Amino acid sequence: MRIVVNEAVILAGGLGTRMMPANFYCPKEFLPLLGVPVMHHLVWEVMAAGVEVIHIVVSPEKRAFAEQMVRGRGDLGAFLGEMESFHIDPIPEDICCKIHIQEKPLGVGDAISIACGDISGAFLVLLGDNAMIDPNNVNNIGQMSGCLASKILVQRFEETGSPCVGAILVDPSSASNYGIIELENGCFARVIEKPEFGEQPTNLALCGRYVFPKNSSQLLKEVRNEDRLELQSVDFLNELSNMGKVEVVKLENIEWVDAGNIESWYTSELSIFQRSGLRRF
Repeated sequence: MRIVVNEAVILAGGLGTRMMPANFYCPKEFLPLLGVPVMHHLVWEVMAAGVEVIHIVVSPEKRAFAEQMVRGRGDLGAFLGEMESFHIDPIPEDICCKIHIQEKPLGVGDAISIACGDISGAFLVLLGDNAMIDPNNVNNIGQMSGCLASKILVQRFEETGSPCVGAILVDPSSASNYGIIELENGCFARVIEKPEFGEQPTNLALCGRYVFPKNSSQLLKEVRNEDRLELQSVDFLNELSNMGKVEVVKLENIEWVDAGNIESWYTSELSIFQRSGLRRF
């Protein structure tokens, strides 16, 4: 029986200190990328993957931002001008959106666990500070410009039934900044967190895109370690690998925007402009 993925979790908790002071007033997940809040890009990406239910996990101070996005700004309709309506109402009425609160910044694994209680099957996961942009599809940014990165992962999962991780090829000189994937027979073996230069097993970096099985909630409980909460997601991935095949899905011809710091953000945005010849909406 073919397993269909129709739910997604977007993780936007944490403090975002690496982007300070740029996000002093506004969470980094809601900062503009190509003139549009990052969260809009993520929502449109999961919609392109066929998702019907979106779970957004946020910290308490980000709750108001998430609620505003879900409500939209229809009150500004009279002031739209030439702007398309989906820029102030980014989530269509036929998409169910649920907000979950992560009270303490206890890491990615904890954030996924919070949403898992409301998820019945396999699901897609996106890190809220990792945007994926197709440079060839950004001239009219909106609901139809969602990157196909998540769709590629979902299709692989629906074909194989195996958990999937998205991977981007990075320059060897920068591999020490990322979680690097070690392969075994072409499949995921484990994650090496920020390896020293020259010691990375591959140049494939985790890029904040995953498809996890429906039993993930129980597995996360089993690997939970109060002394390693920030690395709980890495422990979880390694445990999935121990249990069976985990697919590594290489995402090519996609610009990966990692909000590690303001310099990397600007560099990525400039690269997209240069590659796409972008015009503003």
